[in-house]
Amino acid sequence: MSALLNFRTVYLQAIAKAWNDPTFHEKLVTVPENAVPPDYGGDKFSLLEKTFNYQSPFVNLFLAIVDPGPQGTHWDTQFDLEWIGEDGLFTIKIPKTPPKEDQPEALATYYRNFPTFIGLNHHKKEVVSLEGEEPRDTSFPMGRAEVQPDVLNSGVSKVASGHSLGSHLANLGGVTLQVIALAWRDPNFAYNIIRTADASAQLSVYFGYNNPFNYFIRFELDESFVWTPATETALGHWPDPIPKNIVVLNFPKKPPEGVDLPIALTQYNNTGPAYPFTCS
Repeated sequence: MSALLNFRTVYLQAIAKAWNDPTFHEKLVTVPENAVPPDYGGDKFSLLEKTFNYQSPFVNLFLAIVDPGPQGTHWDTQFDLEWIGEDGLFTIKIPKTPPKEDQPEALATYYRNFPTFIGLNHHKKEVVSLEGEEPRDTSFPMGRAEVQPDVLNSGVSKVASGHSLGSHLANLGGVTLQVIALAWRDPNFAYNIIRTADASAQLSVYFGYNNPFNYFIRFELDESFVWTPATETALGHWPDPIPKNIVVLNFPKKPPEGVDLPIALTQYNNTGPAYPFTCS
């Protein structure tokens, strides 16, 4: 089972439990306040592990589950009898600018840690396989990265353009590398992109990248994301643990009385692969 599909199954369990258990709902769902940076009430992967014995492979990813209010995900009973609401959010951390002579090595090492914005598994070595490939050892001899979760083995799901979900995740990883390189070179670009609530339009203008996901994309400078240059005895590296990117999911509100909850839950699960963390 792919890492994303495994997450979707446990998240569907969490939704069903939260609809029926107010105490669990209070633990799972955060109502974000207007704080900068936002307070998401802790990483929800730990709650899923405690409740459902789920062990997340996404150790460089912080999971937030929120209820943003009236614009949040809810069941539309007035018109189409479907789920509607505000998009989710990917927050991608930008490292501080290294010395110019270290930038190529620093950028390449960043990419080995984040070939997609989801990042890598730093805890153990294992053999994983991507869709259509033989199993292979993905351990890395440099930097801090060891294992890439099987995020690209995402079945045959397609997003709007017809490309596989895995290729779109990889494309976002590639354009993130371009964003970082330009941010290090151009302070004005860096200033503007980290102050944009959704950078999708800028990614299209600067890099020809069209966001295929129903998620806003936000870039955030992390002051702790500092490069340590190489020495005679050690490779250059980013901090360990490395700062986590953030995925923010909008929790689907429980449909009103009279709605068939199992039908609503299965429809949520099939909203489409433009929601890679919640739908197939």
